[in-house]
Amino acid sequence: MVDTWGTRGVISRWVRWEIGGIDQHVLLRGNPQGPPLLVLHGGPGRPLSCLAGGFPREMEARFLVAHWDQRGAGRSWSPRVPPETLCPRRLAEDGVEVARRLGSDFGGRKVALLGHSWGSELGVGMILRDPEPFSALLGVGQVVDDPRARRTQRAFLASRGLRLPRRTGDLYGHLLRFGGVFHRRSTPLLLWKAFAASRTYRLRDLPGLLRGAWFSARHFRFQGPPVASVRRLPVPVLLAQGLHDLVTPPGLAHRWLRDLEAPRKDWIPFRASGHFPFFEEPEAFGRVLEERLLPLAEAL
Repeated sequence: MVDTWGTRGVISRWVRWEIGGIDQHVLLRGNPQGPPLLVLHGGPGRPLSCLAGGFPREMEARFLVAHWDQRGAGRSWSPRVPPETLCPRRLAEDGVEVARRLGSDFGGRKVALLGHSWGSELGVGMILRDPEPFSALLGVGQVVDDPRARRTQRAFLASRGLRLPRRTGDLYGHLLRFGGVFHRRSTPLLLWKAFAASRTYRLRDLPGLLRGAWFSARHFRFQGPPVASVRRLPVPVLLAQGLHDLVTPPGLAHRWLRDLEAPRKDWIPFRASGHFPFFEEPEAFGRVLEERLLPLAEAL
C-alpha cells in the first residue's frame, strides 16, 4: 500500500495488486464499511482516478469506491505491459480478478460496477465472464454498437452543416464542438479543478498518465461481438445516460436496455448532460447512487 491520506473514518489510498501476472494499481476511497463500488474508466487508457475528487460526495460517503487504473493505463502503465494483452478479453479477466480481490479484502461482499464509456462495455464483458462477484451494473454513457454510433454521429454533424470525408477517423473533436461530449460549457473547467483537488496523481505520475493514454490508443484491439448482441445479463442493470451524449448516443442504449433480459432494468436520463453526467449533474447523479444503486449493492 502506498500514498495514504484522508480523515477519520474515511480511507484514501493506492494499493498495488498483482493482477493477470502484472502489477496493477487501484485507488481506494470512501467508506470502508460501505459496499464496494468498482469504477471502470473509459478510453481505453483514460483513468478516472485522477478526477476522483470531482465525483458526487454521496459516492464516497456511501460506498467503498475503487478506481482501477486498467492494464496499461495511468499508474498501471509500464513498458513491461505486453501490447498484445490490450484487448477486451484480457481486461475482462483482469476486472473479474480485481473485483474478487476487492470483495474478499472487504468482508467478502459482492461488488457493484460503475462503467463509463468503454468501461461500460468492459463491465458487460466482466459479468458475462463471471457474474458471481457482482451485485449490479450502472452503465454511464453505455457503449452498445460503435459502427451504429458513428453513423448517428455523422448524421448529427451533417444536420449541422458539417460534411466529413468518408474515412475521417476521430469524430471526437467535432462532437466536442457541437456539445455532444460536454453539454455544459463549464464542465472542462470543472474537470481541471477536480484534477487539482483530487491529489491522487503527483507531478511524477503525469508522464505515466500520458504514456498510458498513448499506449492504449495505439495498441488496444477491440474484438468480439458488440454489446448490442448481448440479450441477457444475470444482474440488475441501470443505465445513466446524458440525453445530449453523441459519443454514446442515448437511442442505442435505450433500445438495448428495452430488449435486455435482466433481474431489474432502470433507464435514468440526464437532461442537461452529455457524456459525463456524474460531472455535469452531480446532485442528480448522487441521488441515483444513493436511491437506486445503493439498495441493490446492500441487498447482497
